[in-house]
Amino acid sequence: MPYRELATKEIENWMGIKRGKVPKHLILYATWPWPHVKKIKEVQRYLKNPKLAAPNALGNYWIGELDGKKVGFMLVYGHGMAADVIFIMAKLGVKYIYQIGTMGALQKSIDLFDLIVPEKAIKFEGLPHLFCKQKFVECDKKLLEITKNILEEKKFRNYYIGKTISIDFLFAETKKLVRELSKKRFLAADMETATNYAVSKMLGIKSIAILMIIDNIVKEELLSDLKYKIRKREIQRNRKFVKEIVSEVIKRIDERGGS
Repeated sequence: MPYRELATKEIENWMGIKRGKVPKHLILYATWPWPHVKKIKEVQRYLKNPKLAAPNALGNYWIGELDGKKVGFMLVYGHGMAADVIFIMAKLGVKYIYQIGTMGALQKSIDLFDLIVPEKAIKFEGLPHLFCKQKFVECDKKLLEITKNILEEKKFRNYYIGKTISIDFLFAETKKLVRELSKKRFLAADMETATNYAVSKMLGIKSIAILMIIDNIVKEELLSDLKYKIRKREIQRNRKFVKEIVSEVIKRIDERGGS
């Protein structure tokens, strides 16, 4: 049986968790493939009392609480892993995806630790036709509206909403490519957003990404060169803010009855 055609029951057996046990909200953390101990620490930044929920998911699916709401949490790295995870979790009943993580800025005006909300994204090598035939794919409009309202209410000014690009692998960028992307007014680059939006759209999942700038590729300003420990407080502050945004979006979605 082709993997894409696996029935829900087969996915349940494979993952070791029943559909009814999976929360409809999923935080998808796009990040470097860390060792297991580091993953647990990252999960604990966002969820209260997280527990590994799918024993066959390579220790990569947790369920916990975010301000009293039951939420799932998975870490992904790159397009392939993101697509696999979204396919699987859609079969298990996930309805909303909140992608968090980091991006590299493609505009000089964007500072480290600013937030990017990709309204639309494109995959550098061309979006896989299996997922979507459109050049750009967009986040869910309702989730974007709610996120905008929250940012305005909280008077947070260091954010950008617009188009981003997702590349195939970390070392694909060159100075020439970066200049071209900057001229085309792409805000930032990552490795997952375009695929997340495309696969989510195909599967009927509502998805949005809220990402933090960790490098400015145009200015060749890399966090690793900027004394990470000195900037750690800023990183933690904005991570906390992203968590607050996601929590508030989930709250408002549930208040609307999931509409």
